[in-house]
Amino acid sequence: MNAQRGQEGLLPPDSVLHRAAERLAQQFAGMVSEETVERVGFESYAALARTANVSTHLPTVAEKFARDRLVALAQSRGLIGKPVPEILYVCVQNSGRSQMAADLDLDGIRTVRDEIRQHVQQLLTELTPDLTAHRS
Repeated sequence: MNAQRGQEGLLPPDSVLHRAAERLAQQFAGMVSEETVERVGFESYAALARTANVSTHLPTVAEKFARDRLVALAQSRGLIGKPVPEILYVCVQNSGRSQMAADLDLDGIRTVRDEIRQHVQQLLTELTPDLTAHRS
């Protein structure tokens, strides 16, 4: 029996994390050192474990979190590209960011934004019909 809350048949988290680090090290070979991969993996697990209510699949979730962090690191170093454009607006008073983003017309972004708006509006109508009736 596993010492983690009586979960029989599960490997200890350290064992799973070491295996995850091996997989990630292969995936990011030449971009990030093996030591960095292992550190990011264990840090990701520790960060998630601090607030997790359920720990059964935490090592697996930590591996995905570590992969996301390693992708971001490799992207910041220019080693891999980003699949879609990313735009960050910074404004101290929050004046004008949303208007600038609304007017920005990059290929596909306006369509996605409009689809999201329609989806949210549909969900609001289904979940809270009274709320959508008061729109101006």
